[in-house]
Amino acid sequence: MGRYHLAEDLIADGFRTGRHSDTLVGLVRLTVELIAARDVRAVRCLSELRSRLAVDDDPVVRYVVQAIEVMFEIRAGRLARAEQLAARCARTGAAAGHPAAARWHGSHLIVIRWYQGRVAELLPAIRELATVSGGDYTSALAVAAAVAGERAEARAALSVSASSLVTLYGMVEAAHLLGDPEASAEAYALLLPHAGRPVTAGPAIACFGSVEHALGLAKLTVGQFDAAVGHLRPSRARSQ
Repeated sequence: MGRYHLAEDLIADGFRTGRHSDTLVGLVRLTVELIAARDVRAVRCLSELRSRLAVDDDPVVRYVVQAIEVMFEIRAGRLARAEQLAARCARTGAAAGHPAAARWHGSHLIVIRWYQGRVAELLPAIRELATVSGGDYTSALAVAAAVAGERAEARAALSVSASSLVTLYGMVEAAHLLGDPEASAEAYALLLPHAGRPVTAGPAIACFGSVEHALGLAKLTVGQFDAAVGHLRPSRARSQ
């Protein structure tokens, strides 16, 4: 609840002082928190952000909004459209001088290619991102390498400690592809407290579905099929 209050305080301060930047940042924070909570009001909040940007433009906030819009297109399954918007978003981020512009574009392409079944095509680019940034990209490297049949590289990337939900999601996917029940069990234990949440990257710029899906896949990898079904059923319901 603390983050909700912070967002609401920023919005209130913006209205009180007339500082439009406070209102915009508050709305961004609120939108991200609503997305993480699977709250339907997130779409309305994003729409309000667009309306305010039409009056008081802020290049950085516009970039974040465009990045979130790419995520929604991916979630809707409109992958070709998402890729077009990701390219536009990358240009906006570069023009705004945002330090994460290249990384966020990489994240968008990784998610799009993953859902297209083509993530192995990005293996060279993911290697570079993992070398520079580590974290979630190391997990993505494990998945892409496993899909490409580079099992030694995938296992090396999988051995890196995981922390964020996206990293743990990648750990589960890679462990399943590699047939590694130990890694699956480790990721499962770390993910379980977050059951029911969406797996989002950054400020909701990418989404890999529900944590329940990763929990179900982890249980499938360790051979606990009834437990896997118990997670995958609610995962499927949340995706509809």
